[in-house]
Amino acid sequence: MGARVFLELLARDASAVEFEEPVLAARAAGADAAALAEIEEAKLIALRVRALLRRGPGARPNCPRCSTRRATRPGCATWTPCRRPSCAGPGGCWAPTPPT
Repeated sequence: MGARVFLELLARDASAVEFEEPVLAARAAGADAAALAEIEEAKLIALRVRALLRRGPGARPNCPRCSTRRATRPGCATWTPCRRPSCAGPGGCWAPTPPT
């Protein structure tokens, strides 16, 4: 059992609860701790991908300071990469930095 199970769940748009089934099956089969940790990690990555797919193209993690814009105007805030842990999306996001 590996990442393929989680890819199949992603492909059929399975509910979040269904992503727990491979972990439970591995435990029931007596998988060792290292194998369980690997399956759990694959599950978490798949759930993150699922969340990104559900947000749609161009969407960013929910961060009130963030925006996808990077344009600046004189006297306006500049846009810098957001460093908040909640904004660790694949494309990152941008947060306004007040003018100095």
